[in-house]
Amino acid sequence: MRDPIKELRSRRVAPPVPSPLRRAEVLGVAAVDEVLIRLHRAPTEEVVRAEVAVMHYDPQPGDVVLVAAQADGVFVMGVLGAARRRAAHASTGVLVLSAENKVVIDAPEIEVRAARMETTAVTIIERADDMHRHAGELQIAAGRCRTIVDDSFEVVAGRTRIVSDDDTAIDGRRVLLG
Repeated sequence: MRDPIKELRSRRVAPPVPSPLRRAEVLGVAAVDEVLIRLHRAPTEEVVRAEVAVMHYDPQPGDVVLVAAQADGVFVMGVLGAARRRAAHASTGVLVLSAENKVVIDAPEIEVRAARMETTAVTIIERADDMHRHAGELQIAAGRCRTIVDDSFEVVAGRTRIVSDDDTAIDGRRVLLG
């Protein structure tokens, strides 16, 4: 009885002829690890499916990549330009979100964990039905601070101190002390 596995092992298979790396443009994302590309200076406008072999690369249409054609397929082996910079940021642990107009995050729940968090903006607007902040120490430095409350305002502390360089005014129908 013949053994097909032994026959395959004993058969000499010519190694695939490697091709040099060629530039290509990503036209679209076909699957998680596959893109549709068009080779630069190709004699035709053929669209080719290529498997992504670059770690930390998030393909986007318009990216310029380096591809190699082998007997078993076409592979993206490297990225150039903006795509390279995006892949470099991802590999160093830096995530950069950038947009010309607006970045929107929409989810039922978002959690952010960091040793340090910094926000820089010209204007910050926060809206919430209910907001709770817990801090070991809270310090606010402002040129002017104003709090507007529709109903009641309560400050509870172990000790309270108000210091003014100028006048201190308390305006109310009644001021209850003690």
